[in-house]
Amino acid sequence: MDIITRLSLLGGIRSFGFSAIWPYVGLILYRVGVPLYLIGGFYAIQTVISVIGQLGGGVITDKLGRKKAMILGTIGGSVSLLLAYVFYNSFPLVLCILSQTMFNSIYSVANTTMVGDTRKGVSKLVLAYSRLRVGINAGWALGPFVGGALMSLVGYRFSFMFTAIITGISIPFIITLEESRARPTRINFHVGKNFALFLIPAAMLFMVMGLMGFGLTLYYNDVRGIPLYEVGTLFAVNGFMIVFLQEIIGRVFSTRVRLSLILGSILYFVSYSLVSLCYSFLLAILDMTVITCGEMIVSPVIQALAADMSEETNRGQYMGVFGFASSLGRNLGNIMISEVMNYYLKEGFLWPLAASPALISAIGFSVLTTNKRVHLS
Repeated sequence: MDIITRLSLLGGIRSFGFSAIWPYVGLILYRVGVPLYLIGGFYAIQTVISVIGQLGGGVITDKLGRKKAMILGTIGGSVSLLLAYVFYNSFPLVLCILSQTMFNSIYSVANTTMVGDTRKGVSKLVLAYSRLRVGINAGWALGPFVGGALMSLVGYRFSFMFTAIITGISIPFIITLEESRARPTRINFHVGKNFALFLIPAAMLFMVMGLMGFGLTLYYNDVRGIPLYEVGTLFAVNGFMIVFLQEIIGRVFSTRVRLSLILGSILYFVSYSLVSLCYSFLLAILDMTVITCGEMIVSPVIQALAADMSEETNRGQYMGVFGFASSLGRNLGNIMISEVMNYYLKEGFLWPLAASPALISAIGFSVLTTNKRVHLS
């Protein structure tokens, strides 16, 4: 079994556990008494913690090696989740979730860097990241559904214990991996100008990608009255579509990089703008299929371009900076939607406004690829 397939299976185990709680974190905090405006503050702090984890994870990945960084991130994350179960109260719970965010960021950088070590060229990297996403989303397809069911049956608290156990199970699988590359490099977060320019529209798109968690969950559950287990089913639709279609779409778009960047961004804008019109569970499912199509088209291409544009000797730190842009964008998306929902939760313009960064990113990618700032091969 090659390294990409093994990383894909490993990603499936981890994402199954993690996705059982991740889409519901904002809702859990809301249910334990944290007001909406403070949830926005939580996501702001989480952004800072994630940034530190991504940048620090890049250094750890280059200094210690990819495998050791993945082990560190997994053990730390599992312990944090166990503590969340033990200290299930608003303030201690927030601290435990933030700790888990830090360790998960370290793991994420090491994982994506290991994939970048194994392939050369954008088209091959697109295929590699597509396969990685298949495993991750197999877990994602089941996790939110199982998590939503657990929360409905036994409450929110037990979900943290469940996720901690599943995360811990992945440790022996990480130990069996061969180290891809470990280089004693100096700490240097300076990246090339073109790489930095590429991160601007990427971060804008990540803002919209981040809406799939707290934003959709709260809106569908509180405004549309869709039960949590059905919201979990929506995430399962997303996951299963990626499991069965991601590699096919990856092959189609691996040589159509510019098209995938622009088309995927536009699909994100259109699909999230239509959330306001989803009055029923069926309409929500139909809209989720469009969201997922955008995700499958653009996500592996963005990862592949980041890996291809990174310097080989400092790839971990480059991918850490890329992870910083991803975390910043996703968490800013959560901050934006939580603050806007505080005032306009039931207004029709809520979702077109939240989706607008994706349209800006489509324009940005078009400009960068036209001016050859981003190399497509």
